[in-house]
Amino acid sequence: MRKIMGDKMKKVFIDCGAHDGCSVRKFLDIKEDAEEYEIHSFEPNPNLEKYHPVGHAVFHKKAVWISDEEITFYNFSTTGGSSLLEEKNKRNVTKTSKKPVWMEKFGMPTEIKVDAIDLSSWIKNNYDKDDYIIVKMDIEGAEYEILKKMFIDDTTKYINELWIEWHFTNQEKYYNLGSTMTDLLLQRGIEMMDWDAMYPPYLLETNCSESPEFDKE
Repeated sequence: MRKIMGDKMKKVFIDCGAHDGCSVRKFLDIKEDAEEYEIHSFEPNPNLEKYHPVGHAVFHKKAVWISDEEITFYNFSTTGGSSLLEEKNKRNVTKTSKKPVWMEKFGMPTEIKVDAIDLSSWIKNNYDKDDYIIVKMDIEGAEYEILKKMFIDDTTKYINELWIEWHFTNQEKYYNLGSTMTDLLLQRGIEMMDWDAMYPPYLLETNCSESPEFDKE
């Protein structure tokens, strides 16, 4: 049974893969009680830091992951395709190499080091199971490992709603994994929403709005 909101529980919106803050802008626009929520935005891309913080959100220049560490991040301009996953990076490199226009506009992804947090532990250490927590994930493939750890840690019990964009990298294993995880999350009473805020008026970074849709074929 899912929690019922009480007067003392915190309301929390955790924006994982905040990009230019578009999801927070959309959240503030569509959620009637958005001002009552504690908001945290996680985004490691240094090219996007200038857009933060948005509204009353707390900005964390970090990637969400399965451990607290310095980690390799494949930074791809401001396209929205930056990722912690080498598989996703190889796909970006392959597709960009075939498109001179993309190469000229975006260049190739570059490897940088960024700080990452263990999202599962961070939630457990900062919140209570009685809090009402919405997690949004648009994290270019890192969602599978993070959710796997949350199942193992049993921190899915902290989450009421998951707003997510799955990234399949054109691989059957990820389609299957995404479907399985969705079923497991729904069985645990977590409300699911396919999420997209990467469009005007919420999106401000025009380089992203003009960029290729890498995973949507």
